[in-house]
Amino acid sequence: MKTILVFTILFLSFYLTFAQDNSRNFQTSGFNEQELNSYVEQILNVDDDDQRLTLNEALKTLLKTELQKKGAFSFPFDSLTSMSVLTPADSAFRLFNWSVPMNDGSYNYECFMLQRGEHGNQLTILKPILVDTIDVEFEKFKGNANEWPQALYYKIISKETFNRKYYTLLAWDVHNRLTKRKWIEVFWFDRNGELQMGAPIFKQERKARLLRPVFRYSAQHAMKMDYNPSKDRIEFDYLAPENSRLEGVYEYYFPDVTQDAFRWNNDYWEFEKLIDNEEKSKRDKKRIEKQKKEIILENGAIYESN
Repeated sequence: MKTILVFTILFLSFYLTFAQDNSRNFQTSGFNEQELNSYVEQILNVDDDDQRLTLNEALKTLLKTELQKKGAFSFPFDSLTSMSVLTPADSAFRLFNWSVPMNDGSYNYECFMLQRGEHGNQLTILKPILVDTIDVEFEKFKGNANEWPQALYYKIISKETFNRKYYTLLAWDVHNRLTKRKWIEVFWFDRNGELQMGAPIFKQERKARLLRPVFRYSAQHAMKMDYNPSKDRIEFDYLAPENSRLEGVYEYYFPDVTQDAFRWNNDYWEFEKLIDNEEKSKRDKKRIEKQKKEIILENGAIYESN
């Protein structure tokens, strides 16, 4: 009896050790999450731009190798704490997305898209463009994998309308030292399976439908924008300038205490104010009173308006 008990204990000990070793080997030799994380952390912490870009190229090379391995699509990659890894509800693709801060206050972004295919996984590396070149008409810009308006994505919402699947992504961008941006992007695939960006599924009062709503605001402030699944809407802070004379000068825009939203309405995202008319009137009156008390610069003289 003692012999059987000793054998059982030894077997269990061996089995647990073997299982732990296998799990550890799968994590270390199967997919190099630790090395990927190390590259991203170094990119965020080094001070020299050239060194930062060299590290980024090494990261891209390693990630490309990792995502071409068997089982990459189903591997969780949940240890990549310094990289955004997003998968829509239908698992049509996975996004691996990270930021590269530069010394002038701007950010570069990288994004790899992995798709499951009949003959193996397909990896697409999105090619970024400078959003500044299309900033005025950004809401109408049609992007694709070769003209990617670079950003960091932090949420995917899957919707289907007009017999097509649309993937709505919440995007964040540290634009420059003066302004930040958030926008609502849309990914979809054409008949050839090619990635397209931007879709006219945003309805805002009497305006023509936008391909993507864009929000610009002061780099000194933070804007909240997130998806509320219980109400099926994207909620975001209302942005306003410090005074009416700064209309359109986005480095002076900041969130106030109210929010607006885009609610899903069967076939499109419909703009929705989250305050009633009375609350809006109070908010506008408060802003006007504040503007009257501000010290303004006019005709070369500084004075306090009445």
